[in-house]
Amino acid sequence: MEGEKASDRFRKKRSNILFLITALIIVVFIAFGLATMLLFRSSQNRLIDKSIDKMIESEIENISSASEYIAGLLLPIFEEKIAGASTEELISALLNKRLTEGQRFIVEELKKMVESGVFELQSVFIVMPPSLLNPEALVIAASDEDLIYNWEVPDYVMAAIEEGKTYIYHQEGFAELGMSEPSAIIINKAISQDSGAEVGYVFVKPMGDKVGAIEGFYDEERNRTDLLLWVTLVVSIVVVTIISFFMLSYLIRKRITEPIDELAATAEEVMQGNLDVEITVHEGGEFEGLERAFREMVESFRTYIARSTRDE
Repeated sequence: MEGEKASDRFRKKRSNILFLITALIIVVFIAFGLATMLLFRSSQNRLIDKSIDKMIESEIENISSASEYIAGLLLPIFEEKIAGASTEELISALLNKRLTEGQRFIVEELKKMVESGVFELQSVFIVMPPSLLNPEALVIAASDEDLIYNWEVPDYVMAAIEEGKTYIYHQEGFAELGMSEPSAIIINKAISQDSGAEVGYVFVKPMGDKVGAIEGFYDEERNRTDLLLWVTLVVSIVVVTIISFFMLSYLIRKRITEPIDELAATAEEVMQGNLDVEITVHEGGEFEGLERAFREMVESFRTYIARSTRDE
């Protein structure tokens, strides 16, 4: 009975060990899976951001190429209309913030461009860099007349015009223009071949819808990928748990439980006085040393008893 009780206690401990090892494997696998998902998600986000930036850049470059052509068409017309006014009239109009006939003509053309939905532009305006007559940069023509002479041209716009940049993109929009969504300012610097005067053509393009469509597409793909990853992770955990449990159960039974059970059964027979027992030694097993020692002990008992019997 003592042997059975010891065996039962061992089996209970074996089950606890089996569950603990399986739980540890599950925890490690979950931690590894979550870390892999986080790394994949981070890499995926970087890839998406780069893709969005590339698409936005491509879209803006297309508009920039077209706006350069438009600016090339408008500059000769603007100069032709301005040429119809005397220098005194131009200076007076500038100082008094009045529009000349040439400016009004260009303003109407810019309004038509915006109203017709060309490139879905929000506004277009022409900026004159600082000079002796105007210490600050001035908007001299625009699709929105409220901007003419009144809008304080931001330094970053003037810097872009002077440096020859083709566009400025702000994810948060341009507060100076009342835009809070992703927006781009496409810039073309034009130089008059006759007078050498420089002006900057500025095309304001809202990008919220375009960016939203791109992000919506990627979000949908990202959600689909995340769902697939979660399903894969859960299925993998279940499969690994089942395989680990049965493999560990088999290994523990073959390598530990069966040898211990055999040794316990043999020890019980010896305790009952039966020394003619066969003790199997499992070569390479975890209990090989214990089994050899037990066999030698039983053989010593046999020798001792045999010698005692002869002496009597």
